[in-house]
Amino acid sequence: MVARDQENENETQEGFEPEDIDMMVPTDWSSKLRGCLSCSLVKTVNQFATNGCENCPFLNMQGDKERIMDCTSNSILGIYTTMNPRTSWVARWQRTVKLRPGCYAIAIDATLPEGIEEELSEQGIRVKRTRATAEATLRK
Repeated sequence: MVARDQENENETQEGFEPEDIDMMVPTDWSSKLRGCLSCSLVKTVNQFATNGCENCPFLNMQGDKERIMDCTSNSILGIYTTMNPRTSWVARWQRTVKLRPGCYAIAIDATLPEGIEEELSEQGIRVKRTRATAEATLRK
């Protein structure tokens, strides 16, 4: 009963169906994992190709392997999982409170290419920065 109440709470608070959670969790825990260079969501290349990044649809990765390679990196330094970002202290620390439940990189040693950042800026889109992606930008 408690688990079902939690699912209902997530559905109303987060705006997603509980069965959607599996599409934000990697299906293969090998070296094929990549992290979004905007929000740090971690998935496989195939998952990014199928669904894009659920947090960053403006990156237009769905169905575009070249774009996926530009907007994600396999230089992931640790992973954490959050099922309810709004109440998670880790999500607060990593600046992912407003993002969807899923697996996220603690740090990513890469940044979005300048051309993509400029393209998004011209469209008036501000790139999300999590702690994982902001630190890479500072090292740049």
